Amino acid sequence: MEWKPALQEEIGNPDLFVGRQKELDFLQLWVERVKKKLGKSTALLARRRKGKTALLQRFFNILYNRNDPQVIPFYFRIPEKKTTLLSFSDLFYRSLLSFYYGYKNREPDFLREPLGMSELKQLASEDPFILRDIAAMEDYLAMGSQDAGWLYAHRVGHRISDKKDERIVQILDEFQYLDDFIYNNEAAKEPEVLTSSYQHTGSSKISPQIIAGSYVGRLTRIIDKMVDRYNEYHLGSLAPEEALTAVYSYARAYGEEVTDKSAAWLSEACDRDPYSIACMFESPLQPKDLSTIEGVRRVLDYETTIPQGRLAKLWFEYLANVIERTNDTNAKRIVLYLAKHGTEERNREQITQDLGLELTDRELDNLLQKLVAADILAQGQTRWGYKGLGDPVFEMVFRKAYEPEIARVDLSVVRKHIEEELEELTHSLKTEKGRVGNYKGQTAEYRMRYRLAMAGQKRLCLGDLADHAPNPGARLEPFETVDKHTVRPDGEDAVEIDLYAQSNTGPDLVVEVKDWKGKVNKDQVLSFIEAGKVLSNIMPEDTLFLFYSEEPIVDVNIERLKNAGILYADKTRFKW
Repeated sequence: MEWKPALQEEIGNPDLFVGRQKELDFLQLWVERVKKKLGKSTALLARRRKGKTALLQRFFNILYNRNDPQVIPFYFRIPEKKTTLLSFSDLFYRSLLSFYYGYKNREPDFLREPLGMSELKQLASEDPFILRDIAAMEDYLAMGSQDAGWLYAHRVGHRISDKKDERIVQILDEFQYLDDFIYNNEAAKEPEVLTSSYQHTGSSKISPQIIAGSYVGRLTRIIDKMVDRYNEYHLGSLAPEEALTAVYSYARAYGEEVTDKSAAWLSEACDRDPYSIACMFESPLQPKDLSTIEGVRRVLDYETTIPQGRLAKLWFEYLANVIERTNDTNAKRIVLYLAKHGTEERNREQITQDLGLELTDRELDNLLQKLVAADILAQGQTRWGYKGLGDPVFEMVFRKAYEPEIARVDLSVVRKHIEEELEELTHSLKTEKGRVGNYKGQTAEYRMRYRLAMAGQKRLCLGDLADHAPNPGARLEPFETVDKHTVRPDGEDAVEIDLYAQSNTGPDLVVEVKDWKGKVNKDQVLSFIEAGKVLSNIMPEDTLFLFYSEEPIVDVNIERLKNAGILYADKTRFKW
């Protein structure tokens, strides 16, 4: 079945979502448990721009495309703007029913803007239960029943699931904003605390929630108050191979040249963080060269320096919550101190002694808790322990912004120290086995996608791309698409193509990508030769076929490919 995003994903081009396989596996296992009434509501904990929204939106689209009649997904982001409780109740209620009918009717348009009550009643015209439910909600709205309206609205998923023996899976993003922007009425001075209303709803086994938020400290405190209602799942950096895949994916999308070494260095310097990786490719710095480690370092320095860097601006959103607002010199010193200790834990006594603080135990603990709540520090394994975030990008931003003031040193000195630490990363990538040059699975495929896209963009000669080309001096044309492809010959089984590079003006290219450990075997080669025979009858006459392997191809298999008129290449044969 062809995959299409029903919900538009904020990441933009769907191809830019890569990795997160472990997390998606967890979420899909959770759904299977939900179907058996075993799935417990779960809090997805991740700092802002860690990729949680991209993950949740992709999870929604996976469920939508699966079209399981028993599992209906609902995605809702709590708005970051002031509103009244009654208006919000109305919005939430209509949004859930719009997603419900958007899923049932396979109508993505219903997901874009919540339908009005009249439209929802028309869709439910043959369902007396939901018609009565809508009528009851309209009564609460007409009477201006703020609290009762919200109580009724946020339980609608549970009611429908209970009545119809369905599972409405609720994905609630930026959950903490339930306590920030919703007021009982327009004259109210303090917002409502609505997260507590999920004390009951969070226990639902037929309409459980995945809740998420950008402020780990705040969300943790919220779920701690709802004892045993939500499991915790922490979203960290991408796995090493997934981060490399992301680098090649962005390089292809933005037409930026990278090398294997610069890609690996960029991935690790950005702490394998998807947002940081994206910022490197989207950086407005000119001239920009991501094909060398020195060029990557220059972009990273730009992006982590205020006021222009996007990464710097991201972290200052957090810093503004506590440090900038209070101008607390002690807070700055503590964050810098713990950042320099990585993820090593320090207790209050150690912090006080090492920094010579003149604070009472209570004053220090209050300050530390504020920093944890703002996601600038992390709680240790004990209530009295604290540590830095262990995020090198944050540390670069913070040190360049505050270390000159705290340590009374010039910014150039701070930059020099950071450069020395980054040099250690360069050395480790040269010595750690497998960090550079280990391109397996999805990484090998995305690396090849990037190379094909760049080969067309550069209009390289065919002989630069592969060995034994019939016309090695022929120049490639830019490829419109480079992607997986499925061909269904008449009367034949479907043929899966690893990569199909299509060009409007030049020959298309069918590519088989092998990344097995060890030598390519005879059966793999013969299988592609046979597939080529089938495809050559139904594809454009000038289509070229390429067999690519991460491992060397032995002479006997090269001869088989050569005799079949198939191009071949491995990582030892690339000439660019």
